[in-house]
Amino acid sequence: MAIISGTISPGSGGFENARVLIADGDNAECDRFTDAINGMGCQNVSAVNDLATLKSTLAPADQACPTDGIIPDLIIIDEQITQSLGSFIDAIRHGRIGSNPFVVIIVTTRSVEGRHITSLIRQGADDVIVKPITARTLGERIEYVAIHRRPFIVTSDYVGPDRRLDDDRPSTIDQLAVPNTLLQQITGEPTTDGGAGQTIKNAVEAIIGARLEQHAQSLGVLSHLVLEAHFDQQASADNTAGSKQIRGWFRVMLSLLRDIQRIGEQLDNLAMVELARSLREQIQMIARHTDQISDMDVMLLKDLVEAVKMTIGLTALPNPDIINLAKTYQKHGQQPIAPQGPIMLPPIQPPGEGTDS
Repeated sequence: MAIISGTISPGSGGFENARVLIADGDNAECDRFTDAINGMGCQNVSAVNDLATLKSTLAPADQACPTDGIIPDLIIIDEQITQSLGSFIDAIRHGRIGSNPFVVIIVTTRSVEGRHITSLIRQGADDVIVKPITARTLGERIEYVAIHRRPFIVTSDYVGPDRRLDDDRPSTIDQLAVPNTLLQQITGEPTTDGGAGQTIKNAVEAIIGARLEQHAQSLGVLSHLVLEAHFDQQASADNTAGSKQIRGWFRVMLSLLRDIQRIGEQLDNLAMVELARSLREQIQMIARHTDQISDMDVMLLKDLVEAVKMTIGLTALPNPDIINLAKTYQKHGQQPIAPQGPIMLPPIQPPGEGTDS
């Protein structure tokens, strides 16, 4: 039996209290989606026609008690609203836009090309709907996404629903359960803005912890690659290619450490901040003469990376597994990548100031 099936009577939970934000550059499409959502019983629908208005409509990420913006439970956004939809969704997932990184996001498109739809999903959306779509089908898709939402994963360059369809496929990346305010509204679970804010903050802290572990793992892999390349250089007459590769690894390490330092400052973790700064200084010093790196340089680098890993508390992948991971990267001609941006820790609405929603 569908949870969303036409207008739901007041007080019975359902879709009536959900906050929906529609973003579509076509006024007619905006009106059609608004009518469809209203027809499901939802009383809180906002619609915008451009990216600038969309950003200003979302409650600012640095305000715990927004007055002008809204904190939606669902965003339905057409891919044509911006040429950089992936960057916009990424900014939401990292808390740089809006106050809820875990808001359900449905992207609409007129493309039926499989690769294009897959690329939209990989940008961090929960679902992609191909236009045109009937009100009934829209309701079914909203319900399905709310109830069967994928857990989130965190990598150096991605925060969002797990894109893997095969849950049995082994992975070193943990799946994380995140707040689902849309489902809470549909099922009638009582919430307050303050309580939801604390839940979101707790989930963001878990996301930050997962990002830190990913960074520590990447630092471990990169330091191992640098170590191996250094000793390979000593046995080679021409070390030009090796030096260039090491410089590339150093750039990624510096980017990872900048993000670790930012996170440490957010968490008031002085040891993390200082270790990240020390390791950055060491890498910057070595990077000035990559063709003349000493054994002492690379061993100090390795020790500092180990100290950073211990400060973060990395236990998921001990050194033997990191070495195996480094070999896998080498086998496929890959390497860990730099983070796309910091994850912002949202402020919390003070107790007693929330209102029932």
